[in-house]
Amino acid sequence: MSLPVKNKIQLIIAAGIGNILEYYDFALYAVYAHIIGQTFFRNDNSLSNLLFSFSVFASGFIVRPLGAYIFGYIADKYDRKTSMYYSISLMGLATIGIGLLPGYDSLGIFSVIFLVLLRLAQGISAGGEYSTSAMAVLENVEQQRGLIGGILVSTCVLGTIVSTFVSLGLDQLNLSIASWRIAFVLGGMVAFVGFYLRRYLPELVSNKKEMFHIQQLKNYKSEILTIVGIGAVNGSVIYSIYGFLPNFLAQVTSFPFIELKKISLWALFALIIISPIGGYLSQKKPETISMTSAVLLLVLSPIFYGMFGTNAYHLCVSAFLSLGILGGFFVGAQNYLSFQLIPQSIRCLSVGLGYSLGMALCGGTVGSISLIIYKYTENIQMTSLWLCICCLIFLLPMLSIKTTKAKNYMSGAQKTEI
Repeated sequence: MSLPVKNKIQLIIAAGIGNILEYYDFALYAVYAHIIGQTFFRNDNSLSNLLFSFSVFASGFIVRPLGAYIFGYIADKYDRKTSMYYSISLMGLATIGIGLLPGYDSLGIFSVIFLVLLRLAQGISAGGEYSTSAMAVLENVEQQRGLIGGILVSTCVLGTIVSTFVSLGLDQLNLSIASWRIAFVLGGMVAFVGFYLRRYLPELVSNKKEMFHIQQLKNYKSEILTIVGIGAVNGSVIYSIYGFLPNFLAQVTSFPFIELKKISLWALFALIIISPIGGYLSQKKPETISMTSAVLLLVLSPIFYGMFGTNAYHLCVSAFLSLGILGGFFVGAQNYLSFQLIPQSIRCLSVGLGYSLGMALCGGTVGSISLIIYKYTENIQMTSLWLCICCLIFLLPMLSIKTTKAKNYMSGAQKTEI
C-alpha cells in the first residue's frame, strides 16, 4: 500500500529541509570561520586562529562515515522514520548549541572542547541525514523517482546559497550581538520544522522490508565503491565551485575575491537548475547520465581550469558555469543510481557509508590537495588533477559493474538491475 499524495509531499519537504540545513550549517561555518577562530581561539596570529577554526571544521567531515553507519544501521534494521527523526534532531540541537556557546573569554579551553564536540555532533548527524532521507523518499514514491532525486540534490546546494545570503543580510544589519550566532540559531530553529514534519509522518512503505543482514555488504563491493565515487565527484565539484576556486583564484589571478564569489554563486544556481533535469533524464538509465557527465568532467576539467589562468573575465565565467552544468547532470542522477545499485535491506547503510566516505576523503580534501599540487607545479591547470582522479574513482567500479552485467547477460545468468 502506497502513501497518500499528501504524505508523499510531506515526506519530500521533510527530507528537503534536512538537506538544506545540512549544507547550510557546513557552508555557514566556512563563511564565518575567521570570526569563529577569533571567538574560540586565543592566538596573536590571525592565520593561526583561522587554521584552528578550519581544523574544527574538518572534524565534521571526518565523522560523517560514523554517522552514516549509525543512522544507516538504524534505518535498515529498524525503520527509516526513526533514523530521520533522530538525525535532524541532533543536527538542530548541535547547530543551536554552536550559536549559543560562550567564547574563550568566558569558558577558556572548555569553549574549544565544546565547539569540537558540537561540530562532531553536526558531522555525525549530517552523515546519516542526506542518504537515509533521500532513499526513504525514493522508496515511497512510485513515479518520477529520478526527477525527485534530482530535486533533493538541489535542496542541498540551496542550503549553501541560503547560508551566503543569510550571512550577508545579517552583516548589513550591524547588530550589537554577533550576527554569526543569530545565523546558527536560525538554522537550528528551521531543523525543528523538519523535526515536526518527520515526527508526524505515517508509517513509511520502506519500513516493511526484507530481513537486514549486515554481512550482505560484502556482496556489493563494486556498488559501494561506485557510491564512494559518487560522493567523491559530488564533493569535489561543489566544494571546488563554492570554496576552493574563489579563494584560490583570488590569490593567483587578477580577479577580486568578491567577484569570484558572485561567479561561484551563478555556477551553483546553474547546478540547482540542471540537477532536476539530470534526474529526469536518468529515469530510464541513470548510469548513462552519470557516466557521460563524469567522462566529460574528466576530459574537460583541465580545459576549464586552463581558462581560469587566462585572466579573461568571460572565460572565467564560462568555466565556472560549465562546471556547474556538468556537475548538475552528475549529481542530479546520483540518487536514483544509488537507489538502483543497492537492495532495500541494506540500502541506507550502504549508500550512506559509501557517499560519506567519498565526501570525507575527496570532497573535504579538495582544497588542501589542490593547493599542494599547485605548490609543486605552479600551474593552475594542474589543480584540476584531483577532480579528475575523483571522476576515475567513480568510473572504474561503475565500468566493472557494467562489464559484469554484460557477461551475466551473455551467459544467460539472471540480469542484474542497476
